[in-house]
This record gives sequence, structure tokens and C-alpha cells, in this order.
Amino acid sequence: MIIRSQDKKKLVIFDNVKKIYAKKPYGLTRVMNSATGEFTEEFEYEVYADDIRLGVYKSEGRAIQVLDEIEKLYEYCNMMQAGNAISLRSGNTYVYQMPKD
Repeated sequence: MIIRSQDKKKLVIFDNVKKIYAKKPYGLTRVMNSATGEFTEEFEYEVYADDIRLGVYKSEGRAIQVLDEIEKLYEYCNMMQAGNAISLRSGNTYVYQMPKD
């Protein structure tokens, strides 16, 4: 299984990855309300495979949904390989494209 980053610039071979996780970055995103001119600070959640950033999401919940999707595809790949089935995408390799937020 291959995971393609949100920006489509990175490919990660799942079998070589030790961990995939979501984390809150150290910095804050400052957002200005155009009506009031006030700033609010927001965190975005990043999804990583080892030290490779795969995508950025506006909430922890969305980042976890993406991790759930990766998990389900991984389980499906294992099931198909056990049954000697052939993938419908990319020959015998499944590709998970990290979704936009």
C-alpha cells in the first residue's frame, strides 16, 4: 500500500512506516474576523508517517477520520492479499490519496 501526501509531492510505502499519527503543531494559526477585526488563534492537526507530513486538517476529529480511512484500506489490502485478489487500482498496489480538509 502506498500513501500519497495531500500536496501530492510525497509517496510513502506503508510497509516501511513505523507509525502514522496525528498531532497538533507547535505554532498557532491566527485568523482575523473581517467583521470585527479581532484575531482568534486556531490549531491545525497534522498527519505524519514517521517524520513525513502527509496532510493538515482543521480539527482533531477530521485527522482521526483520515487515520481511520487509512486503517480500513490497510485491513482491506491484507484481506485481498490473503485471498490472492488483484487490486482495482495501480496493478497490485493500493494507493491512498490523503484528502483535502
